[in-house]
Amino acid sequence: MTECRSARPATPAQLKLHTHCQLFTNNAAFNLSGAYRITGDVDIARLRTALARLGRGVRALNTVFEQRNGQVLAVHRPGPEPCAEDIPLIRLSGDRREEVARRLAERADTPLPPDAPEQYHFTLYQDDHAVYAALLFSHIVMDGYSYFNFTAELERLYADPDAELSPATQDEPSELVTPSRRAPKR
Repeated sequence: MTECRSARPATPAQLKLHTHCQLFTNNAAFNLSGAYRITGDVDIARLRTALARLGRGVRALNTVFEQRNGQVLAVHRPGPEPCAEDIPLIRLSGDRREEVARRLAERADTPLPPDAPEQYHFTLYQDDHAVYAALLFSHIVMDGYSYFNFTAELERLYADPDAELSPATQDEPSELVTPSRRAPKR
């Protein structure tokens, strides 16, 4: 991945969330989290690689917010090449689904500031019965890329590790916002 940065004015929705983050600096209300329980044969290395590729490859997840000259900008900062080891794997014994939920809830209560280098955090947990993909996203960037799209892309990359990321992973939220149309004057 090349270090190609771009900056655009934040969308109205992003501005609202950015303002909230500035006013309530220790508030994690806009963190989005979810855990997916996967049973059966799971190729952990393949799953870690797919998550790492998505974390580094989804444009929205690598967008931070900066204030310059009184304007809030959404700045795309591509990270380093994806590496499976970037995704922590925590092994637990027994059936620990409640422990995974507790850990994810604790993590979700930690604010992701709009200027943090990554607007997401992924952890894999493995107990004696399942693998859990614990996903945490900042809502300030998830308007541009939904859980539905993310999980569909994760399933696709897990099934075909050589697949390219879909074009939707490069969507720029500001390009998806269209100005409201005014009624024609009579």
